[in-house]
Amino acid sequence: MIIQIAVEDAYKIGENSEEFMGAPIDDYDDGVLWVVADPADIDIEAKWWQTKEPYEFWGEKGFESVTEYEIYKCTWHGYVVLNEDEVFEKVELEHV
Repeated sequence: MIIQIAVEDAYKIGENSEEFMGAPIDDYDDGVLWVVADPADIDIEAKWWQTKEPYEFWGEKGFESVTEYEIYKCTWHGYVVLNEDEVFEKVELEHV
């Protein structure tokens, strides 16, 4: 899974290395690294719940299950994960 992390010297690291903390670097920019990380190494603190939302489609009424969540913390080896929503949905909600 590719994650986006905030790293102060990301451009310099990306120019000089193919890996960061054991994970292959996919891309880099000023202050941001995209690394291929093991989902087991991502620390996520969040809660999620499901609600029923009413809908009407061409006169047919019903309810749809909607998953809502709140992320408190999402890090990888202490670095803040910037694409936390995408990572959370992939790691925690994939089988919901």
